[in-house]
Amino acid sequence: MLYPKSEDPEAMTKVPILPIGYTNPLVLTFDVLNKSYENYYAKIVHCNADWRISNLNEIEYMQDFNETIIQQYEYSFNTKIPYVHYSLELPLTKISGNFAVVVYTENIEKPLFIKRFMVYENALSIVPNARPSTDISRLQTHQQIDFKIRYSGYSLINPRDNLQVVVRQNDRWDNALFSLKPTYIREIDRELEYVYFNGENNFWGLNVFRRFDLQSILFLGFNVAQLDVLGAENRARLVSDKLRNKDPFFVWNDRNGGFLINHFETQNGATQADYVKVYFTLKTEEALAGEVYLRGAFNQWQFLEEHKMSYYASEKAYQRSVLLKQGSYDYLYTVRYADGRVEDYFCEGSHFQTPNQYDILVYYRPLGARADALIGYRRFEYE
Repeated sequence: MLYPKSEDPEAMTKVPILPIGYTNPLVLTFDVLNKSYENYYAKIVHCNADWRISNLNEIEYMQDFNETIIQQYEYSFNTKIPYVHYSLELPLTKISGNFAVVVYTENIEKPLFIKRFMVYENALSIVPNARPSTDISRLQTHQQIDFKIRYSGYSLINPRDNLQVVVRQNDRWDNALFSLKPTYIREIDRELEYVYFNGENNFWGLNVFRRFDLQSILFLGFNVAQLDVLGAENRARLVSDKLRNKDPFFVWNDRNGGFLINHFETQNGATQADYVKVYFTLKTEEALAGEVYLRGAFNQWQFLEEHKMSYYASEKAYQRSVLLKQGSYDYLYTVRYADGRVEDYFCEGSHFQTPNQYDILVYYRPLGARADALIGYRRFEYE
């Protein structure tokens, strides 16, 4: 996990996007399912808008020495599955843009994992207009993100070609819209307008996320049907899910796909939350045409083999067990076809009314610069 340093337990759910000149650092935390400490290293890499490594030298974007050994760690306490909990306050950066923190053991070319974060400037203002799609065929299922960029206090040269705009839904990169071009440029007003008519700025509204609460294993939390805590490992079986693509829209509170690590009894999720084998079930009358995966912020929206559902004809259901740390989780089911197509909406349905979180990120490479700067950022809710 990567989040702004804070005493508030909910801080771990905050997005790692900071204004330039920040002094409150980001905190990186992770567990290794092991009984003893090992050496891990972290290094920060500057990236361009497309997340390819930039040509900048470390001294151009870092305030301090970059490569850091992670020396702060704690052992898990009173858990069936032992682990070491590591944490690191990231060194401060000097410039805006995209950054990736790479964690590795010996060779940075073989990372243990990579986490992204951004640092932005307030060089311009972004005025969003989130609404149902103007495309009649998508009116009931999609959300449209129109917006204006006003740059009265900033000198933009050839913004149509030199600006790169990214729009994200619920902090996801897998379905983000990249490199949107302005539809109108008003040089006198120093304003760019992004209003499309063919769905270029449309997102599937999808549905409120499925969720469950496993902050305690002493009682059944939300959407937990059964607990088994007597064996060598803790197990939890969730209430069986079903396809929602034909259900009417119904809203409840979710984390927009996010998750929170916590141990209810001690409020110390870092070292006293145990790992639990969680059993997921998706009921369907027959196997679907593609492969079904569990996804959410908890696995960075990746298609992981260990999170692929298996179909059992005798049960008329897809099933999968996943080892997860105690907390509360949002998730959804995604179908991925052999031709590469991906559909979240097939299992979940899609509604224009669904509350979602959106980000607009504006990148610019000034004349003579060797990397993309993040000069504007706006976060807002579609409600």
